[in-house]
Amino acid sequence: MARQVRVEHTIVDGVIDAVLLEPHGVLRVVGWVSTENVPEAWIIVDGVRYDCIPIRTFRPDVEHTTSPTVAAGVVWEFGLSGTASTVDVVVAGATITTIDIAPGEVIEPDYSTLRDTAGVLPRDRVFSVGPPVEAVHPGVGRLLAFLESPVLDLGCGGGGLVRMLRSRGLECEGIEIDRPAIRQALAGEQDITLYDGSFPLPYEDGRFASVVSNQVLEHITDWSTAIAEIARVARYCCIVTVPDASSIPAGFPHYIVPWHLLEASHVNFLPGGPGESHPRPPTDSGREPLDSSGS
Repeated sequence: MARQVRVEHTIVDGVIDAVLLEPHGVLRVVGWVSTENVPEAWIIVDGVRYDCIPIRTFRPDVEHTTSPTVAAGVVWEFGLSGTASTVDVVVAGATITTIDIAPGEVIEPDYSTLRDTAGVLPRDRVFSVGPPVEAVHPGVGRLLAFLESPVLDLGCGGGGLVRMLRSRGLECEGIEIDRPAIRQALAGEQDITLYDGSFPLPYEDGRFASVVSNQVLEHITDWSTAIAEIARVARYCCIVTVPDASSIPAGFPHYIVPWHLLEASHVNFLPGGPGESHPRPPTDSGREPLDSSGS
């Protein structure tokens, strides 16, 4: 949620209402001007000045004060990095507010170049296959809190999830398709199998108590065989996460298209509609092993 700083600062022919700071680093200065003459605005981030071109917007609450040919609202948008600590907001030469940013309040977003780069980006700068991601989303970390050893991470990428589970005292192995970026990311890692991506997996039935597949099935053409193989090598529990393709129509009214869903190596789109089954944590008693049908 954005942090809002109300300022109510009067300028010539208008007012600056508020300054909004979004968690992904966009800082918006919001106000209105009743003429075509919009004053200059800039920010000073840790002593460095950044300028911005204003955007005219509709403001029904003050539209009656405006020239018939000009929208009353005005917004200046600035992009902040995750290292910013102090921001002075200056409009028409006057500092209207100073914002102190707490550590972690601004998080550098994925694909920040789409916010910060001037000009037009070619498709391969946006929908491309990049290096493996090593960070584990906190929600995934909580989902895996009940796993039992030994664990297999199917499609372990750069090994971030394997390392996280090992730090929790679990015995964990990983398996990933052999390619140069993976070899570089996994340099020195133990118990990681690199292979050609074919099935069956190189493990005997029930080799692992738990199997994790985090954001992997969308990359595998034969996803149904992959699920059967997960069930075959897992004795008690498997956790599978995928991008929820239903977020595309959910975001449509807001003109949002989730960029990750259109990543170049995705070959499957998995809707999150009714009727899906969801994994449940194993209990200490009364458990039954998984069978190859995935039930």
